[in-house]
Amino acid sequence: MGDLSGVPLLKFALDGGARAVLAIVAEPGWRSGTPSPPLTLGTDASGAGSGPVDLVILGAGVAGLSAAVEARKQGMTFRVIESAVPLATLINFPKKKPIFTYPTTMTPVGDLQVSATIKEALVDELEAQVQAVGVTTRSDRAERIGRGTGGGLTVHLAGGEKLPARRVIVAIGR
Repeated sequence: MGDLSGVPLLKFALDGGARAVLAIVAEPGWRSGTPSPPLTLGTDASGAGSGPVDLVILGAGVAGLSAAVEARKQGMTFRVIESAVPLATLINFPKKKPIFTYPTTMTPVGDLQVSATIKEALVDELEAQVQAVGVTTRSDRAERIGRGTGGGLTVHLAGGEKLPARRVIVAIGR
């Protein structure tokens, strides 16, 4: 990731995902509580109803998962929607591909961190960190984002399901 251009894209993605969540919780009037338990689509923090979640994250790559880990830490209710598999870009790299996690002096904001330098070890390292905090993803495809009621947003999923959210982070790596 970025090895040909000399840019630390992996660390920038980790940093950007966490910073996006921190920008949301820094908004005036945003409430922040204690970390919430893993949620199932269609439930709110209490496990009942289908009210809006605080955050929908579209994409379970490095940036999206970094955002999810930070959202968990900030006590947000959230969903991660991924059209393929989590970390698909990394997983699809060639076997034993060296991954440059430089510069070693750069530490991304947030709790999701990297140190492994080979594809398989890096994927294992990231998956373990995400699992440890209880972040799960849903395999689905977002078709569009629209305005919801009360100033919120609605993520329209393939098949017609609508997912209301206060905020949406698009972390699709494009």
